[in-house]
Amino acid sequence: MNLTLKKSLYSASILTISAFFVISCSKKSESTATAVDNSNLIVNTYSSINSQVAKISGVVDADLTTASVSEQNIGIMAAPNFDTYWATTALFQNILTNSGMITAKQYMGYHLKASATRADGSYINVFGRMKNALAIFCAVGHASTTVGIPLDSSGYPVNGNHNITFSASLKTTMQTTCGISPNNIPDNTVMVLTVADAAGSYVKKFTFSTFNQSYFVKMTSDEINIVSAESQSSGAVSRTVLSWNKLTNVMRVEYVSAQGTASASQAGVYVYRLYFDETNDIGLVLSAEGSAAQSTYESTRYILAGKPNTGDAFSLSLILDYGSGNQLNGGAVTEACVSSATGNILTDGSRCTESSTRLAGSSISGVATLLSDFYALRTSTAWGTATQDTVLTWTNTTNMLTTAITAN
Repeated sequence: MNLTLKKSLYSASILTISAFFVISCSKKSESTATAVDNSNLIVNTYSSINSQVAKISGVVDADLTTASVSEQNIGIMAAPNFDTYWATTALFQNILTNSGMITAKQYMGYHLKASATRADGSYINVFGRMKNALAIFCAVGHASTTVGIPLDSSGYPVNGNHNITFSASLKTTMQTTCGISPNNIPDNTVMVLTVADAAGSYVKKFTFSTFNQSYFVKMTSDEINIVSAESQSSGAVSRTVLSWNKLTNVMRVEYVSAQGTASASQAGVYVYRLYFDETNDIGLVLSAEGSAAQSTYESTRYILAGKPNTGDAFSLSLILDYGSGNQLNGGAVTEACVSSATGNILTDGSRCTESSTRLAGSSISGVATLLSDFYALRTSTAWGTATQDTVLTWTNTTNMLTTAITAN
């Protein structure tokens, strides 16, 4: 694992984070946003974002990942119920090891555990993948401060080209501060960080000579906007867009990883959208994971909705389609209302009824066109690029499930 892109010096970063720091900000009376006041704007913003995003995993209090199971590889052609396939009969491929099987309960448990990783250290869910995409952001902030790059009045590194030398001591403190392991970067490697002004929803653009990744950012006490895009050496591409309105306490996230020019055998395809309204206690996650190797893609797709702070249950609408002989409900929609306290199903075959402690969510079948359009564009290299005009075009829990996922 290193500070590079994925698994090599020039591929996407697979990094970890141990910091837990929430910036203390208050709503201002002034109409003009001001910079966040802290000693390291970038590092603390990164940690704050990860802490905020992880709050949505509070829709469940129980640990869903432990269970005694029996493996099953025969497709279920039944009503839209989980039945024993929720907690006792395993149908999902083990997403931690890619071998063996786990239950639907365990699968959702790993998707709701922000720290869940595979054996190689890579993250497996929207929380971890977002950390991966933004991890270099933390390292840039730490390195900039450590090597003495001047900061402007808002706390950003000043515009221009800045040399950062990865000394042994800097690499050690990067590990401590950002939870990364840059061991594959030779000592005293020099990277050029370029900082320039941006416009629209962003203030600054960061690019790096060492790898093909760029960031557009805006960080104030009122809002945080970040878009990060990267192209891997294999040809696969990914992009993360985040918008956090601190005045309304609403955070929106979209992560897309696509095939690009990589061969199908090397590239899965992933879409995640996340909406968290902390004030009104509304959390919703759209997740779609599939294989680019399939002409009709194998995939797991779900919508999860709940109240992270006050909820006692969450709604789940899921489609499992691994192809012939390994399906839940024949590849159709399976739904449940699940207890947050125990992880047990309260209502099998339908989502929760809307209440003061529950959200009804939405059927995953409603996003079929949205996801089909994305899969049709999975070879576009545009997913690995971003501009100052790259912003989220959806705003709420309704249109996040209908607004097109665009590559430009």
